[in-house]
Amino acid sequence: MSGAQDTKSVYPDKQASITSFESTYKLYRQRIRTYFSVKLNPMAADDLTQQVFLKAVENFHNFRAGSNVFTWIFK
Repeated sequence: MSGAQDTKSVYPDKQASITSFESTYKLYRQRIRTYFSVKLNPMAADDLTQQVFLKAVENFHNFRAGSNVFTWIFK
């Protein structure tokens, strides 16, 4: 096995939050990547952006409804 498969199942009751996060990723990815490109190293912008969203998805359960999503991810 290549190890590329998911190790945890996604249950139907969790699917809505994952779908919601996918749309959030599409909406804010370019803004965060542009920030890294301008402020830091353009060559590392893609990797840093990926790390930001990995951390965000790991901590998505801590997001408070009613908060600004972009500010939460950016922080």
